[in-house]
Amino acid sequence: MTGTAWRLLRSPLRPASPSSPPESSDRPVAGGLRRLAALLPVLPLLLGLSTVAQAQTASLVLDPTEIQAASLNGATITLIPKNSTFLGGGGGGVIGSLNIHADEYKAGGGLKNPTGEARFSAAGLARITLSGAPAGLTIASGKLLAREQPHSHGGGTKGHRSAEITLAYSGPAITVDDPVTVTVRGGNDSGLLRWGDQDGNTSPPNLSADFTIRAAPHGVEVSRESLSVPENQGATYTVVLKSQPSGNVVISATSGATATVSPGARTFTSSNWSTPQTFTVTGQGAGTTSIGHAVQSSADTAAYPTSLTIPPVAVTVSSAPTATLTPSNGTTTLPEGAGVTFIPCCREPWPPTRR
Repeated sequence: MTGTAWRLLRSPLRPASPSSPPESSDRPVAGGLRRLAALLPVLPLLLGLSTVAQAQTASLVLDPTEIQAASLNGATITLIPKNSTFLGGGGGGVIGSLNIHADEYKAGGGLKNPTGEARFSAAGLARITLSGAPAGLTIASGKLLAREQPHSHGGGTKGHRSAEITLAYSGPAITVDDPVTVTVRGGNDSGLLRWGDQDGNTSPPNLSADFTIRAAPHGVEVSRESLSVPENQGATYTVVLKSQPSGNVVISATSGATATVSPGARTFTSSNWSTPQTFTVTGQGAGTTSIGHAVQSSADTAAYPTSLTIPPVAVTVSSAPTATLTPSNGTTTLPEGAGVTFIPCCREPWPPTRR
């Protein structure tokens, strides 16, 4: 301890001078406490300690952090522990018997592929949990990933390990964004984590991180905003759903006086929802009209209610072209009730001259 610090600690409490106002009996004690509090920040240095030990911290990173609802079933997430690692599943012990699938071990003990991937057992997978998840979302499977950069653990140099989980989803359509928390169990020998920079078998606490399920872009996509068609002729366009419905969805089409549309409706199911279906528009008379669409009926009213707005198709119908035949002499006079036959011909001599 330095001389200055020693003198500060040993310095007597001076009584108040006769001219000063009386002070309460606890003033000398309070003054000593204040001097002691002032020394606390530099006390380690005064005692010759160069550093103060800091508590270890660990965190969990997810990749990706967003998953589209349409891709949720079968999606994979990589779990990357920072300043810690997933246990590598050595020759046996708790990690071998509880957390790693028995098929990953050799008959004599030890992983079949000590540096490669290894599936979690059911017990190991149960140590990774989801909270805030929609009903029907589960973790279908998981595995340790191959060793990465070296780190010291358990008395030897090993490799940092991340893990990967595969999700399964069998619930209804997700119509709003949904944050989900993934938690990996640590804290004891039956956990999945160990500190990444220490020897021995100490564990960090449980680690958690969030990902977000992005709601499916529900709706009906129409391939054309407008089209032109002559009288008595047809043109086509297609419609398709933007997300998978939980049941049948029937889309109807209606037209005005100058055109017809067929068929009057198309049915989409949970199997064919992503396959475009065709409507045919036939011109009836010159003018303009609009083909309107609606959800006629739906077994998935959350994603495809009957009030859903579907874009129309603007239709312009043009007059049918006409052909005029003119006799070679310009005019023809016929007796009443008589007929004449016109034979269209080209302007060149018949047969045409070969060129």
